[in-house]
Amino acid sequence: MIFFPAGLKQNLLAQSLTSTPRKWSSTMQTDHIQRFRFHGIRKLNWAERPHGLDYLTHMAEAGLDDWIEPGPLMIVIGPNGGGKTTVIDLLRGLTDATIWPTLPRENYGGEDFSGFDIEGGAFTLSARFSKYTLDAAATFDFFTAFAMADGSLGPSYFEALLPKYREAGTSFAELEAFLSAAIPLEIRYRPATGAHPADELDDSALVDLLNELSPQFPSVMANPQVLPFRLFEGAAKGPGRIGVMFKEDVGQHIFVHRTMLPAGWLQLASVLAFLRGCPSGALILLDEPDRHLHPSLQRTMLEVLAREGSAIRAQIVVATHSSVLINPELCRNNSASVISVSRGRCEILTPSRQILDDLGVTSGDLAQANGVIWVEGPSDRIYIKAWIDALRRHTGKPPLIERVHYTFVSYGGALLKHLTLSDDAPDKMSVRSINRNAFVIIDGDMTLNPDARLSAEKRRILEEARRISADTAIWITERYTIEAYLPSAWQLTEHHIEHDADGRIRVKGISKIELAAAFAGTGFDWDALEPANSDLGSRITALVAAIEAWQSPNEAIEPNYLPPFLIDG
Repeated sequence: MIFFPAGLKQNLLAQSLTSTPRKWSSTMQTDHIQRFRFHGIRKLNWAERPHGLDYLTHMAEAGLDDWIEPGPLMIVIGPNGGGKTTVIDLLRGLTDATIWPTLPRENYGGEDFSGFDIEGGAFTLSARFSKYTLDAAATFDFFTAFAMADGSLGPSYFEALLPKYREAGTSFAELEAFLSAAIPLEIRYRPATGAHPADELDDSALVDLLNELSPQFPSVMANPQVLPFRLFEGAAKGPGRIGVMFKEDVGQHIFVHRTMLPAGWLQLASVLAFLRGCPSGALILLDEPDRHLHPSLQRTMLEVLAREGSAIRAQIVVATHSSVLINPELCRNNSASVISVSRGRCEILTPSRQILDDLGVTSGDLAQANGVIWVEGPSDRIYIKAWIDALRRHTGKPPLIERVHYTFVSYGGALLKHLTLSDDAPDKMSVRSINRNAFVIIDGDMTLNPDARLSAEKRRILEEARRISADTAIWITERYTIEAYLPSAWQLTEHHIEHDADGRIRVKGISKIELAAAFAGTGFDWDALEPANSDLGSRITALVAAIEAWQSPNEAIEPNYLPPFLIDG
């Protein structure tokens, strides 16, 4: 029986599956979702369709025909009730027919309808929902669903009246069979609510995962010779007792019941266990997996999602409120895409300011780098970042990510008088109150004139640093500006740098930022840094060491410090 109005079904047949599928990277599973779009799913992406206008033309005119390409890892953000779970449920509906009655938009006029299109490497699926029924009285309790798919078994079709409210005993067997034959996906879903984190793990599995994750737990002592978590050997006294080596007491493991462990530790272990229980090539849907997690563990979780997803060639979709997970640098480093759902729209990565508005946070909430490098101007940032990257390449270590591992703040030389390293100067802004992990870089203003000295404000900053600690991270350049560290051969090639008789350096014929960008783009080697007798190498090495220290929540115990009975084996 045909339930759709005359012409509607034919229109759908002609237009739903005519688009050319996108080609994915060879590293991705061919049955993953390549792209999707939708109109009027619950309250998202709705615009009333003028009478007589076909569905796809209407979507285009309403600006709702853009495809969303999730890639291997997609993060969905938005306020409570904005539609994050709706996106998750739309994808869950690929294999769970009982979700379909909850998807169509309610309370629209005329004979309008809603629907979605989803394309995978090995399948396509289009569905349309309408309140139209042959019996007008049934409109209150039923809606019409029509779907067509093209997979390994060829084209297939489904059409039926479905109950809106999923009454008990309702059979969705026909729709389930249609989806099972058409959609070659294994879907695994982890809801936001449920049992206490990690309750699904036995004691032994929990201990193994906590030991694996322990380098990310700041209160736990990490040492390769002693596992920080261990099972209580007196099992006769009851399960659930786990030993933890805290930093406050490294002489022995402190045995506590697992229910008393921090919820963040248990949550991260639970998410990791869930990922490892998913089959290869699965579509994994996670609703707010960042619950209970401190921002540092949220960053860890994003890295875990990217790593574990890649290991099993899975595709992962995450719904979250976290501003940490949508940090552009973290997303780029973990190949994550971001979509925003709010104000009734589902949109591909929006400008950062709008993302912040959608999350209800300020710009400062997004700036969650582990430390701040204070520089006089924007060109200093370009040089220093290039030298940091060069040293990491030289030492064979992974790159440090700006705005994650560190960030720059430009204070401008004239503003230095308003800054202080002290916490006891109410008339000035404390650098350390913004972030206790700070590294201050100041132009030396030193010239060839032996009578030249640091300005009074720079001497004040230096004295404040010495009062805090002899090891306070502060670098005063050897010469007038940071450009003095540029290789002499490169300076001659550029013809944009000139040296005054008193040792001052001037940039001519180009802006300082353009000059810095030109140097950073040369791809220089660390071994080629000049001048060879300058302090540049030691200064950058010290800066990188400081950045590394900002990332490390644990310190290792020296082997001779460990009581012999604690050393395994």
